[in-house]
Amino acid sequence: MKTVASLILAFAAAFAPAAFSQEPPERVGRLAYTQGDVAIYQDPEQGWEKAFVNTPLTTENSLWTDPDARAEMRVSGIALRLDETTQLDISNLDYDDLEAFVAQGSVAVRVRHFHADRRVDLGTPHAGVRLLAVGRYRVDVDPDRNQTVLTVFSGTAALRGPGGEVTLRAGEAARIRGDDLVRERARTTEFDRWTLARDDKWIERNSVRYVSTDMTGYEDLDAYGEWRQVEEYGYVWYPRNVSSDWAPYRHGHWAWVRPWGWTWVAEEPWGYAPYHYGRWIYLDNRWAWYPGPRNTRPVWAPALVAWVGGANFSVGISGGSAPALGWYPLAPWERYEPWYRVNPTYVNRINVVVRDRAPRRFQGRDRDEWRYWNRDRGATVVRRDQFLDRRPVRQAMLPVAPEMIRRAPVAQPTNVLPPAQEFRRPRRDSGSQVAEAPFRRPGERGGPNARPNFERRQQAPGARPSAPQVAQPSQPAQQAPGSPAMRQDARAQERAARDAQQAQQRAAREQERAGREQAQAQERAAREQQRGQAQQQQQAGQQQQAQERAAREQQRGQAQQQQAEQQQRQQQQAQERAAREQAQAQQRAAREQQQAQERAAREQQRGQAQQQQAEQQQRQQQQAQERAAREQAQAQQRAAREQQQAQERAAREQQRAQSQQQQAQRQQQQQQQAQERATREQAQAQQRGQAQQQQAQQQAERAQQQAQERAAREQQRGEPRAERPERERGRDKDDENPGKGKGR
Repeated sequence: MKTVASLILAFAAAFAPAAFSQEPPERVGRLAYTQGDVAIYQDPEQGWEKAFVNTPLTTENSLWTDPDARAEMRVSGIALRLDETTQLDISNLDYDDLEAFVAQGSVAVRVRHFHADRRVDLGTPHAGVRLLAVGRYRVDVDPDRNQTVLTVFSGTAALRGPGGEVTLRAGEAARIRGDDLVRERARTTEFDRWTLARDDKWIERNSVRYVSTDMTGYEDLDAYGEWRQVEEYGYVWYPRNVSSDWAPYRHGHWAWVRPWGWTWVAEEPWGYAPYHYGRWIYLDNRWAWYPGPRNTRPVWAPALVAWVGGANFSVGISGGSAPALGWYPLAPWERYEPWYRVNPTYVNRINVVVRDRAPRRFQGRDRDEWRYWNRDRGATVVRRDQFLDRRPVRQAMLPVAPEMIRRAPVAQPTNVLPPAQEFRRPRRDSGSQVAEAPFRRPGERGGPNARPNFERRQQAPGARPSAPQVAQPSQPAQQAPGSPAMRQDARAQERAARDAQQAQQRAAREQERAGREQAQAQERAAREQQRGQAQQQQQAGQQQQAQERAAREQQRGQAQQQQAEQQQRQQQQAQERAAREQAQAQQRAAREQQQAQERAAREQQRGQAQQQQAEQQQRQQQQAQERAAREQAQAQQRAAREQQQAQERAAREQQRAQSQQQQAQRQQQQQQQAQERATREQAQAQQRGQAQQQQAQQQAERAQQQAQERAAREQQRGEPRAERPERERGRDKDDENPGKGKGR
């Protein structure tokens, strides 16, 4: 199986350069954010280099983050964020597919705009992942543990490994280690909290109304500029917080990026979409970006500029002159001429925004003024050697008089731009001014691969490779019946039969999938053919109009030529007089220029020394700010944790106090009830005691009275003692029934 897959990949790689040379990709990614040391791999001859924000990313590019570093890549409405010590290899990136390989580390993916007819696939050394919906995902690859973990925070994703295929939804995760696949619950890390903070800054307001979300870099336009409606162009975008002499394509540097060659990399944080799509125009003393109609398919370009200069174009410097070249932003009525190999369809798509007519605001002026409007106001000129060294343009820009720009021809890009061989020669001799190696050395343990392998990709779910041919096992030698060798051969034959059956099943499924993909490809080709025919008809109409305009221009040109011949004779006489005056003026100017050049050389040396010192201070200040920012973030996190713990402790103490207070209230109520019961019982006891005391007192009084009566009777009678008992018994009976005696 590995042999067949290798042959397929080798066959595809053999035809990849031809496809690249015919039509470059129309959709290109962007390095949108870096934190710490981030490296990029774009050219095998250059190797790993320091990565800059707004660097374009395409097929066979790689990103690497050093320890304590992070990076963010954007493609249309998708963000891929790299944690520290992470390598991401882009295997394929075009208008329909995004295929990348996570060699190690953690990659978080935020899919904000999803198209069902496009694929987003991530491969790892152990598994293949396909994202199936809008959502938040994270892929973790640990080469030391030989495992891959897919976490789905929201959305739906499919994971395929050696043990089979599984679909994950929000809140689920799966871990592949060897042949084992284990489902888990999603867990949030500190890296996820950082990605959520980046998502909070991804706010879509007005820009999505005027540009397509397929235009990489659209997400920064609202934060750094404003949209205004102007006559004839509709809504255009003005950048905020730029100087009065600001012009496009001046703050950044030129880089060599395959397959386009020279490509603009801007320093402005918003400087991606406005420099690779649409056109610029100077309106009301300000530069405005015209994106073109929103319903058109955006096509990426390395830089939408025209070039000025040629073989004889040079500028004066101290000690003589030096070869130079210049450029200026294209206006909405100027066509883009690529300097790399393309086909006509690509050129027509990228120039669909062009309006080949004079704007109404130029009516009544010089008839050719509008054609050179951007050139006269936005041209930038640098020395050729500094262009090759990829110097920051703002530092290398030369002050050139407007008259010199007007006299310089607008040249074909191939006649102005240095070729690849000339670019790579000074790189090997003197080193790049802007590129640096990554912190970790390529190829060392814990560092990026010295040369990424873009052909190693895991098959994503639903994209199984074709089944390999299974060789039939040869007939074994005769063995004794029931011998261990005989049983071993039987088991081997059974395994081979099972493998052959599984391979046939996989081949059938792959053939069915290939049929579906072929049908979809044919439908896309039909749509592309219809679109191309419409564009050809439009181009034919434009060509006819151009021919009519050319005929009218030719008639006017003949009349003007006759007038020009007369003026030429007069001008020749004036030139002879001017030549004599010019010779005298040149001698004086030569002396003054030599003195000025000497003064400028001294000033330039002082300025360079001050500039180097300022750059060193700026780097130190930036490093200090980054350290302070990290320490502040850590302190804020610690303070937040301590505050949360204190709040939790206070809440527990408050609950405990409330429960104690409720218990005390219950005890107080019980004590009050006990006191009330004791008071009632004491009152009842007192009442009973008083009643018993009264009864006892009454009985004592009666007994005393009876005794007194008996004593009195005995005393009165003086009877003998023998008779007393009988009479006393009678009196006792009378005492027991006092009522009867009184009655008698």
